[in-house]
Amino acid sequence: MIRNRLHMILPAASLFLCCLLSVILIELRMSISGKKSYMFLKWNLILALIPVLIAYFLLFYYKIRKRSIDFIFIFLILVWLVFFPNSPYIVSDFIHLKPKPGIPLWFDILLIFSFAWNGLFSGYLSLRIIHNVLDDKFNELISWIFILAVAPLAALGVYIGRFYRWNSWDIITNPFALYDDMIEIMIRLKENHRLLGILILMSISIFFGYLIIYSLTQFSSHFKKNEV
Repeated sequence: MIRNRLHMILPAASLFLCCLLSVILIELRMSISGKKSYMFLKWNLILALIPVLIAYFLLFYYKIRKRSIDFIFIFLILVWLVFFPNSPYIVSDFIHLKPKPGIPLWFDILLIFSFAWNGLFSGYLSLRIIHNVLDDKFNELISWIFILAVAPLAALGVYIGRFYRWNSWDIITNPFALYDDMIEIMIRLKENHRLLGILILMSISIFFGYLIIYSLTQFSSHFKKNEV
């Protein structure tokens, strides 16, 4: 029982420490340069952490409901899906990287990378939790179909967030304008093969990134099962 709890807490604790390091780096940068460049990364990281908070709550809810699924469970999945693109989105913040006076470029590369890594890890951790829940409730086929569906949806979310400047909560605050832009994107995809290719590559990257995390967790589980 204690070991199972540690297995649940350890990834979250590691993520917390990594996020703390990112915050220290950006505060250090501001202290040295006297400028607030890249401070938006803090807000983007907060948004990137929301999916893992939802996933942990969903896991807790699933267990107290004795592994049953109801409307609240489905609602939590949908809310998670809306916020999940914020995790890989933070990687696109490398678009802001450029030499700035007073700070070495390598420091800014490390800074953005730390935030991007934390965002990705947060998203993949949340996806792994939900994967486990769906695998427990249904089977491997259903859970992997879900993973395969999430990847292109996340890629599309990153695209509309970066280039159309939509936020996750706009699905409630401004749904009609968001719907219009989504229709416009679908129309563009039919004519713009380059855009379609970019979204496909993003989807593949998100999926294979998760596949690495999944493989590592499976390797660890297999190793422990075969311990003498």
